[in-house]
Amino acid sequence: MWLCFYCYTCQSRCPRGNSVAVINQVIRGMQVEAGRGVRHVEMFADWAVQFYEKGMGGTPPEFLPHLAEAFGPRWREFIDRREEIRAQLGLGSMYPSEHAAREMRALMDATGFSDRLEAMGAAVHRGPASP
Repeated sequence: MWLCFYCYTCQSRCPRGNSVAVINQVIRGMQVEAGRGVRHVEMFADWAVQFYEKGMGGTPPEFLPHLAEAFGPRWREFIDRREEIRAQLGLGSMYPSEHAAREMRALMDATGFSDRLEAMGAAVHRGPASP
């Protein structure tokens, strides 16, 4: 169940149109709520906190060493300087507006997602939820 990548090949191949991927999502959520699946998702807690605070998650830090090894030192330099590079190109920030981030926080608070993060020990910095 924890190795499912949500490619939905199961659904496209099933003659009845069933989706094991969707069932896995529900079961994973139940496992996390029961405290048995936390070890599988806790590595993403920092990413989720960044998503909560900025409205976008980025690359989980646990993956950075592997990505840097695969793509080389120029990739790491790009990641470290991407906001500066975007500004030089006139692209603006890659993060959504503060208004959009507040809306995201409101949704995460209303659905209990931020409570789940805190229950896993993540440091959620709750700010204003709505404009």
